[in-house]
Amino acid sequence: MDLFWLDKSIVKAILNLTYYKFFLITFGGLVGTFLYCGTFKERVTRK
Repeated sequence: MDLFWLDKSIVKAILNLTYYKFFLITFGGLVGTFLYCGTFKERVTRK
């Protein structure tokens, strides 16, 4: 039973990690795209 519980907790931890990573990547991607667009617009107006 202990081994089974350990496996369950590991699976739960992995699922939580992937969900957290997915959230971080999505949020980071949105912020990165926003910042990149801002700098790109600034570069275009500077020229």
